[in-house]
Amino acid sequence: MKAALARRGVEFPYTHDLDGLLELCRTNGLDVPSALDGAERLAPYGVHLRYGTSRTGNLDRDEALRWARGAIDWAQSVTG
Repeated sequence: MKAALARRGVEFPYTHDLDGLLELCRTNGLDVPSALDGAERLAPYGVHLRYGTSRTGNLDRDEALRWARGAIDWAQSVTG
């Protein structure tokens, strides 16, 4: 998402708020694919991995992988 925003020249916050980043993409004319619907649920895991905080709950790894692949494919198509 940040790569797509940067390509558009949009300033973005340094955050793990995926929902906020998705909204920022949409408000700046980026057509976010439905493959990323629900991806904001990954935000707590990103914080955990980066800062070593504890995270409870179960991560559906297959779903997370689909979101990651979808995000990469979309960003590559937008940034060319």
